[in-house]
Amino acid sequence: MAKMSYSMYLHNPDAFYRISNIEDGSPDSVTPETFKNPPIKMKIMECRGSLEDVFTIDYLDEDDPFLFRENYIKVLQGESLDWRLTGVSVGRADTQLYFTKATCNTLARNELILGESYDIQTVYCRPKLGRFLISFEVERAYDVQKEIFTVECGEITLYDKVTSMTTSVVEYRNGHKYRMLNVQRDTKVNPSYLGHPCTITEY
Repeated sequence: MAKMSYSMYLHNPDAFYRISNIEDGSPDSVTPETFKNPPIKMKIMECRGSLEDVFTIDYLDEDDPFLFRENYIKVLQGESLDWRLTGVSVGRADTQLYFTKATCNTLARNELILGESYDIQTVYCRPKLGRFLISFEVERAYDVQKEIFTVECGEITLYDKVTSMTTSVVEYRNGHKYRMLNVQRDTKVNPSYLGHPCTITEY
């Protein structure tokens, strides 16, 4: 196996890697394709701490007409078929999961209207201690090739027992590891560069 590592600077470290079930690639975009394509399959492979502590919701108001707040843990565990995972945004501090729900026949509409034809909610993955490891599988309606990703966030020991939070994304092709991106949250940034350092390893 060959392996090559190099570094680059990220201009948007708080959303440096995005996964979507639509061709547009924007995790928070909603189009008819959002509901036509299969949802993203998610599996929580490791989670230190309760799901409620690691996976949280931020609300700007008290309205919850679609009862997502009451059921989001069941949604994470795949027990609610109404909500579909359609986007993932990975940042150095957290990972955001975008769940959408059709409130009418969205495929028959020329224009999608938030709250009328669909709803979208965001769940934040923020490990306070320990780590989490999640796998995502994306399947396109027009392609038999599945895309598989793993996202891991947790503490690592640097030197002299000094720890730092690190986030990594691993891409798999044909069942084999293809590329890994690694970002440390507390890395000191050289003011001469506009961006946050990221280490990339290709296999």
